[in-house]
Amino acid sequence: MPIPCPLTLLIYLNINLMRNKNVFIVYTLFFFSLTTYCCSKGLEKGTGLSNIPTRNELFIKREDHLKKISTGLKNRANLFSIIGMAGIGKTQLAKEYALTQAKSYDLIWWFDANQDFLAQFRELGHKLSSTQACSIPDNSQMSLETWLDAVQVCYKKHYPRVLLIIDDTKTPEQIGLIKQTLKNVSILLTSRNSTMRGDHMVLKSFSRKESLDYLNKALPGNPESSSNELAELLNDYPLALAQAVSFIKSHASLTLEEYLNLYKEKKNSLWAKEEKLIQEKGEDWKLLEDYHHTVATTFSLLLDQIHQSSPHALEALKLVSFLGTQNIPKRFLKTWMVDQRKLTDFDFHDAISSLIRYSIFEKNESNKDSEETYNIHALLHEFIRDKLKDEEKEFYSDQSIHLIGSFLPESSYQLWKVLFDDRYLEYHLESLLKLAQQYHLSSEELLVLRIKHLHNLCFSKSDFDGSIEKFSDLESKIKEYKNLRNFERARFLAISGNMAAITKNCNEAISISEQAVDLLKNIPTQEAREDLFFVLVNNLMEFYTNKGDLQKAEETGKVAERLLSYVDHPTYLILYYFMRSLQLMVKGEYAEALKQGDLKKAEALVSPALKGFNDLFKKEDENSVQGFSHIILGELYEKQLNLSKALEHYKKAEEIYTHLFKTIEVDDLSYLYKNFVLLGEKMKDELIIKKYLQLLTEHFHLGNPNTKEAMLYLDEQNVPAFN
Repeated sequence: MPIPCPLTLLIYLNINLMRNKNVFIVYTLFFFSLTTYCCSKGLEKGTGLSNIPTRNELFIKREDHLKKISTGLKNRANLFSIIGMAGIGKTQLAKEYALTQAKSYDLIWWFDANQDFLAQFRELGHKLSSTQACSIPDNSQMSLETWLDAVQVCYKKHYPRVLLIIDDTKTPEQIGLIKQTLKNVSILLTSRNSTMRGDHMVLKSFSRKESLDYLNKALPGNPESSSNELAELLNDYPLALAQAVSFIKSHASLTLEEYLNLYKEKKNSLWAKEEKLIQEKGEDWKLLEDYHHTVATTFSLLLDQIHQSSPHALEALKLVSFLGTQNIPKRFLKTWMVDQRKLTDFDFHDAISSLIRYSIFEKNESNKDSEETYNIHALLHEFIRDKLKDEEKEFYSDQSIHLIGSFLPESSYQLWKVLFDDRYLEYHLESLLKLAQQYHLSSEELLVLRIKHLHNLCFSKSDFDGSIEKFSDLESKIKEYKNLRNFERARFLAISGNMAAITKNCNEAISISEQAVDLLKNIPTQEAREDLFFVLVNNLMEFYTNKGDLQKAEETGKVAERLLSYVDHPTYLILYYFMRSLQLMVKGEYAEALKQGDLKKAEALVSPALKGFNDLFKKEDENSVQGFSHIILGELYEKQLNLSKALEHYKKAEEIYTHLFKTIEVDDLSYLYKNFVLLGEKMKDELIIKKYLQLLTEHFHLGNPNTKEAMLYLDEQNVPAFN
């Protein structure tokens, strides 16, 4: 029976249509091992565990809102949303609630909905493990659900009162799995989306009293009439007030009254034309326009001052406007300003200090145990980018593309590793590509970034929906660039081969992959050899086997074998070992192969493969691929009628799975239990049949394919399923 192509298998995983169960498990396990390790972080505060940033000393408490949050989180759903437009103070309110209620919770953890939840739950898992020695999954586990389960087990035991804050949530669906999996936790959301379900409150502008309290706290000693006039001019919007305060405090000689005059003059010159275009389109629309104009005027004043005091700071802001708004690493800016633009260290530090001083950059205090990163408000981020002249847009977008590209290695394996280890880099790469699409940017260097990103989505993250969505547009773009390097063209062909495999067109998949091989074998670099090995093993060996051309599959495997001296990556070696062993396993299912004794050959290959896995993982029970290797050996011995040896390997697989999995309800075990039942009948051992049939029926429904296969086999052998 031919083996389905790997992407097809994982698509089937998503839609529950997998037919070839044993091969499906192999590929699922393999893709779980495609990634490496990431670091954990977090700050302990008091007796509980928390990563909440430091308090904003100018925060006006808005007591009524804090009470609404507290009441909302006590309802049965334990879910409450703070909803409002950008810059209205949602994040600051959520932070203040967490800080004021710290004693009410044992664990408070902050999540950024703009970044990868899996990476953030890994961080929390590692923090829990380091403080309470909780058991956490291996970093190679790519399932968010796996990490949610592990975190839940730990906090139930050590931190019964939990508050999770998810900042800038886009849609209810974005947190669906988190809400569904994590029980008995309070979840506080901030969102601009007014369709968020559940208990919520809409956060609007400051009341006038709150505006005056804020101004008196930030700028003490000013006449109340002036503070009131400023609040009136700025429509009591928190972000506009904060930016105005930052500007005034940065100018020792500037009084609030003088700022009022400057603001009026600037607003008239900047927005006279725009305000003429505002028509009566409803009160809400008018409010939004007023807000945009208010903040834009404040931003303009602030950016003018930045330009006068530190032109390099303004240049950094223009570059950053093409990246993401959160967690902008200091090393990104230093690489661009010092390494690439050859500015002095003094110029660099002066520029960054200016941005922090004027409250344009918010320094992430929670990152003390890792690298320094900064946030910039989304409105200011968009404002800077939209105000660039065409030639500036072209220059700074090209600079940002080159900057991100400088952190991405050539080798596909190293690329996956870097993007897995550095979630900030992946986030900013994705942000850049979204903005490039929005502004219709186009260049060869951008095209290379898109290919690398798609390759990572397809082969490392197994995001096939996202891959398919981006593939067609990228394919048309590549045709426009006739001089694209062969290495990048081959990388794209590897993706194309798998896209063809998804549509079950293996002839086309083989043809495309062979083109990639032809390109790569003529490039005498280490990176090209590694990618050639990957295409041979992941694409061609698989596609030939799927087509039933086992001879060509074996020939391709021998070509790949000659490249082993160039490859020392565990992930690639795991893939190679499995493909070679499965190749012979498939051959063993054909009558001709059985006559030729290929089961012995398969055994001879699987055994050293298993030894290779044990050497790679340093132990015999560290990865699920080791368990499935024993299942393969058990099946081989069973086909050779060496039933006692088969039982030995099935028992070893059960031992490994019991060590690795916290729950029985996983497909790997249902497949193993089915094998036990079939083997028990062949050995005429009623105890084995009864034990594993009971496990199947208790932990897996009767419609489960493995349960059905076991029951059907017993029926065919006239063995009653239940006595």
